[in-house]
Amino acid sequence: VRLYENVTQEQKRLEKVKNEFIATASHDLKNPIMSISGYSDLLSKAGPLNQQQQDFVGYIQSSARNMLELVQNMLQLTEIDLQQMQERREALDAVELLEAVVNESQILAKEKGQTLEISNTKGSVQVEGDSLQVRQVYRNLIGNAIKYTPEGGKVSVSSHTQDGNLIIQIRDTGYGIPAADLPFIFDRFYRVRSGKASEIEGNGLGLAIVKSVIEKHGGQVRVESEVGTGTRFEVSLPACKPGAALNGI
Repeated sequence: VRLYENVTQEQKRLEKVKNEFIATASHDLKNPIMSISGYSDLLSKAGPLNQQQQDFVGYIQSSARNMLELVQNMLQLTEIDLQQMQERREALDAVELLEAVVNESQILAKEKGQTLEISNTKGSVQVEGDSLQVRQVYRNLIGNAIKYTPEGGKVSVSSHTQDGNLIIQIRDTGYGIPAADLPFIFDRFYRVRSGKASEIEGNGLGLAIVKSVIEKHGGQVRVESEVGTGTRFEVSLPACKPGAALNGI
């Protein structure tokens, strides 16, 4: 028993060291990546560029954006693991926040000729949580739906209450996720290995963040998908009872 306890303690210590290293490295990488991104933007506006030069600058900008997203996601997950993420607990209007994220995502949908609609948002629903983290969950799920849906497709967002929970659904008419991949899509760095979805760039951390944040808020996230038809994500969060005092998350 003592040997088992010693091994467990050592595993926890090594896990903490690993997470602290990732957090430090991710933080230190952000500034140079942002510099590359900023200077490449300036380069694109510095003067007339021929087509090849424009392509090169575009490659730099795209790579810098992808790297920055990866670093930010790694930093966020590590902070969650180390319980260092600052929380602002409050009774927030999760439906109003959802509507705001849908509105800000309209431009992404329009760029792909998609329809992004929201329905069933009748009145406000208060949940206890951190508005920045919940907003990130919405952005990840809606952004993924747009990203993995072809031009001319449709993304539908809805919300309702059931058994004391706020239920949010994001449906798309996208490429869909193969059944063999579904059990693993919330794993860190996991990427769908076949079909159209596997051809789209990503770092495999967005859904891991969604799952970590939602579970930290006492909720659940589920997914259903069919290749060639689309995907439905469902998030449930405990709704605040009227007059209830806030508790720690």
